[in-house]
Amino acid sequence: MIPIPMTYGIYAAILALGGAMGYAKVKSQTSLIAGLGCAAVAIVVMVLFHHHPRVSLGLGALLALAVTIIFAQRFRKTKSAMPALPMIVVSLAVLGITIAAYAAKH
Repeated sequence: MIPIPMTYGIYAAILALGGAMGYAKVKSQTSLIAGLGCAAVAIVVMVLFHHHPRVSLGLGALLALAVTIIFAQRFRKTKSAMPALPMIVVSLAVLGITIAAYAAKH
């Protein structure tokens, strides 16, 4: 099983880079702020895991679910695969890992 801190460290990097790419490509301040904000939450999940695993896993699951829903709505609206589909796949994978970790701990 992939460790939760590593999972959320990688997820934080993907979220931050995605926000930065959105800003660099179309000057979207919203993408930058959302990407960095979500990355910050992923870092909180990563750091909090060893001290409060239930809280960490719950917060992580909410983050991954929220990102999935946001990008699914974006894909439905724009019909553009990039960046929606890769972010949906990554977020669902993170959600699956998080649920598996919760099930293994409880």
